[in-house]
Amino acid sequence: MEELHRVNKPGGRLVTGFRYDNSAKRSIPENVYTFRSEEEIYTLFKAADYNVERCRSDINDKRSL
Repeated sequence: MEELHRVNKPGGRLVTGFRYDNSAKRSIPENVYTFRSEEEIYTLFKAADYNVERCRSDINDKRSL
């Protein structure tokens, strides 16, 4: 998170998306990718001093921040 914040221009925007579903959790080893809840992602961005404008889920339960 610190590196994302460091390379983002002042006033710049960062758009991200993430996948959180059971099929992905079963197919990707834990040592390769860490799945976090929407609340955890929000907290990480806030702790890195990002202004989170919105956090939403689409109809397929894919989440974006």
